[in-house]
Amino acid sequence: MSVLLRNCHEHDRQVGRGFALGETTIPSVTEKPVKSLEKIFDSSLKDSGAIKQTKRDLTIWLTAIDKSGLPGKFKAWIYQHGVLPRLLWPLSVYEVPTSTVEALEKSISQFLRRWLGLPRSLSSIALYGHSTKLHLLLSGLSEEFKVTRSREVLMYRDSRDIKVTAAGILLKTGRKWQAQEAVTKAEVRLRHKTLVGSVATGRAGFGCFPRPRYDLAHGKERRRLIQDEIRAEVEEERYTKMAGMSKQGA
Repeated sequence: MSVLLRNCHEHDRQVGRGFALGETTIPSVTEKPVKSLEKIFDSSLKDSGAIKQTKRDLTIWLTAIDKSGLPGKFKAWIYQHGVLPRLLWPLSVYEVPTSTVEALEKSISQFLRRWLGLPRSLSSIALYGHSTKLHLLLSGLSEEFKVTRSREVLMYRDSRDIKVTAAGILLKTGRKWQAQEAVTKAEVRLRHKTLVGSVATGRAGFGCFPRPRYDLAHGKERRRLIQDEIRAEVEEERYTKMAGMSKQGA
């Protein structure tokens, strides 16, 4: 889809400079924004308005779930399987910085604590952590956002279409976290694990927990390994914060 912008005024439309198909006048993007694949294109060509609308939509969805009268565990289930997948799409098509995603996750965490009867002071690590003793089946928005954007980087880079790979598409996710650097770092970690090889885990011997090798993986399997490594890096950051909280008296 291509969008053509012109400096159209009311006088231009009166003299017939606007687009028309027969007797049907086609409005410009200044009059009516264009929507394609749930992405809105307006005359400003900026994503700030759409990002604000996404924030408002999230507030409306969470408030509606909160007032539904359902038990708390059902409300959390609706978020996990209804709100989260629907929210990830606009975060993928628009240039949303990571700080904005983290702010949205804080709002979601407040509702989840209320629905599950948890104290307000409970850290989000207990909600979304995978290495905690009580593992809740909830996914953090920041983690899913990073995995989704990293998958998009791999999709453009490893595409079978030469024109797509040569286009040099760069994903903008702010200065706090960048998808291209995260993918490169994950690949370096996987190559290092390949050099280290299989190690003993606990009292188990070598080979009891086999892992797929990155150098032998191809296609979908290689992309899955990179995404899992990005999830592991996010979990390491949670574990680091969790280790420091004990020294702070938390």
